[in-house]
Amino acid sequence: GVIIAGDRKLIIPEGMSAQQMGELFYQKGLIREVNLFRLQYMFSEFKEELKPGEYVLSTAMTAEEMFEVMAIGPKEEGETPTELD
Repeated sequence: GVIIAGDRKLIIPEGMSAQQMGELFYQKGLIREVNLFRLQYMFSEFKEELKPGEYVLSTAMTAEEMFEVMAIGPKEEGETPTELD
């Protein structure tokens, strides 16, 4: 896929803590405040559903939007809806 200016590619390993995720997102410039991110994670409706994998997230997204993307799960490279077996 095409990487837009505000897009950040990152890999979420299995069992990553909210603190580790916050630090990673902070390093990538996706969030400004790790402690706030951890709070948002704690109150997120998606926190139990986050899936490990590679994601492209945008600096324009809110934390909750990022959690929603991660709850859906990583997209396979080059996947299109017509290729489902």
